[in-house]
Amino acid sequence: MSFSGATPGRLASEYSEVQSSRLKVSLPLPSVLKTAFKLVDGPPSSAAGNPDEIAKLFPNLFGQPSAALLLGDSSAAASNQSLKIGVVLSGGQAPGGHNGGFDMICSGRDKIETPEQFKQAEETAKKLDLDGLVVIGGDDSNTNACLLAEDFR
Repeated sequence: MSFSGATPGRLASEYSEVQSSRLKVSLPLPSVLKTAFKLVDGPPSSAAGNPDEIAKLFPNLFGQPSAALLLGDSSAAASNQSLKIGVVLSGGQAPGGHNGGFDMICSGRDKIETPEQFKQAEETAKKLDLDGLVVIGGDDSNTNACLLAEDFR
């Protein structure tokens, strides 16, 4: 993956030395994504504890099938469809974030708690025409991801 030329967000002239250096690094692609793959449904989602309470909190998500990427039939035509995935680095600075990730993506300590915040998140995802959203963070971020998924669904 190369990010030469125009970069999203801020102007390249505003990037720190760490950000500019990080953009020059090519990250490895997971092997399942290098060839044809298929998305398969797995077992229904559940909860380790209090499944009835969790099901009430997340009625649109609870019990939905899990998903997995499996190596596909090499004779099948590979899809050239690209996906537009948003990334949210949620939470504060943490160990391991010193590698430029926090500078590159930017990090916030805000929680998504109000209907207005959910609406703003949904409108932003629609405006950017995202196919998916990845939320990176800790336990509060996991909760936010569940609430967003329940709301978006």
